Amino acid sequence: MESEGFIHCSKADQLLRVANNYYNKQDNLIILKIDPSLVKPVLLWEAGADKADEMFPHIYGSLNLESIVQVYNFKKGMDGLFIFPSGL
Repeated sequence: MESEGFIHCSKADQLLRVANNYYNKQDNLIILKIDPSLVKPVLLWEAGADKADEMFPHIYGSLNLESIVQVYNFKKGMDGLFIFPSGL
């Protein structure tokens, strides 16, 4: 958040593409499932850097813990790509 000024978030249908394109060199990631109605800082839907016609949720401020409704381990498959966690 400090370098961008906001927390980048993704919808479930954006998650794998974003993770595999930008975070594929990282391991031990987690996914925070957030209830947008419980987020206290400003949450804005804004165009993505790569696709101006695709909107992403951005949180401007520190995420309040009560808005996190589930935490998932983000695992990779044998091919090295992230796998969508069951139950998300």
